[in-house]
Amino acid sequence: MDRSLPHFLQRIGYHPYEISPKDRMFFSLKDPEFVSAYGPVFVEWFPKYFGPSVPILEVNRSLNIIWGLHEADHHPCLIYPRPNILIESVSEEYKITNKYSDTMMDRITAKYSPEEIFRAIRSNLILIL
Repeated sequence: MDRSLPHFLQRIGYHPYEISPKDRMFFSLKDPEFVSAYGPVFVEWFPKYFGPSVPILEVNRSLNIIWGLHEADHHPCLIYPRPNILIESVSEEYKITNKYSDTMMDRITAKYSPEEIFRAIRSNLILIL
């Protein structure tokens, strides 16, 4: 079982790309584990391989998964899309959301496997913390 979402995505056939806004292109990455403030800041995972480079406007990005640096002083994590989770708010009411901090994402990855997180995203399931 994979403990890392990038390894899981690679195993199921996703391909890592880095975006270059200046060139308006995606470039295939050889080392998707290398994410830093010096670049790439994040890796966009495509469900199929488009070659060494592909223009941004020629790609349907709806099935892509984005992994990398998101919040200041936090290690790389899943940025988009995030699974829906059921959380208890301050007023002791429960709500379902997919907008939460990277620290909350850490709690999700500690409790659920990458496969469970991926399945929750694709099937629109709700994870409970």
